[in-house]
Amino acid sequence: MRERFVGTWIGSRLEELRSNFELLRLSISKQEQLCAYFNDHFATRLACQLSQGSENVLDVGAHIGSFTAAVNRLGHPLGRIIAFEPVPTKANWLKRRFPDLEVHQAAAGGGVGEITFYVDQLSSALSSMVPPGSEGIDNPTISKVQVPLTTIDAVVGNRQISFVKMDVEGAELEAIRGARQVLNDSRPILMFESGPWKDDAERARRGDLWNLLTDFGYLIFVPDRVPHNAPAISCDTFLDSHIYPRRTTNYFAIARERREEVLKRASSYVHY
Repeated sequence: MRERFVGTWIGSRLEELRSNFELLRLSISKQEQLCAYFNDHFATRLACQLSQGSENVLDVGAHIGSFTAAVNRLGHPLGRIIAFEPVPTKANWLKRRFPDLEVHQAAAGGGVGEITFYVDQLSSALSSMVPPGSEGIDNPTISKVQVPLTTIDAVVGNRQISFVKMDVEGAELEAIRGARQVLNDSRPILMFESGPWKDDAERARRGDLWNLLTDFGYLIFVPDRVPHNAPAISCDTFLDSHIYPRRTTNYFAIARERREEVLKRASSYVHY
């Protein structure tokens, strides 16, 4: 049902109404969750603004195309958006819904080949190439499918990338390992999702993710700090932000040498 309205005027209005209603609900009943929800809502709006430009945008984990549609609605051509979506039915739907969009039906990881992908039948947005916890292995609502595995570098080649949106449900570390050339050559802004961990191993992976990005010369910010002259967050702060009540689910990684440029662009958006 939701797919029908993606990319339409009424779809964007309904999404805005849903978000505002959720903010109101949380302000009444779950005030400790307001910070995380606001930051996630703000992150998407800010990302759409920062992605505008003449270069290519990556939508890694495109799902039903909500981000692609929002970026295109602001004027960025579909022909300069490259989408990764491993679930075959979703990838085919994206191709039909956005004929000019470059869609790759593959998971973005650290190598090229084939991989088992776990599809959540109840909430397809939570599907991932990361195996579910032990309680989910025999869950009848989770099915397994073999999908192509590729790297961001292999798909992008020598094209310049200005912005990367990444929502890959726990596989961020692998996806970024496969984007070394893009991060080194294009120095794009990266908005990535990083949710709470289930065990110590997942916590360690979050730390590895922070270390990998900083090794590339990137600074990590929570969304509401991007438009302000605030310092980047440390690894300890990044990990603490994952603990309930979380500060956010989405984070921005900005190349150190681009921080001032991005600060000016982001602040002009919030102060228009």
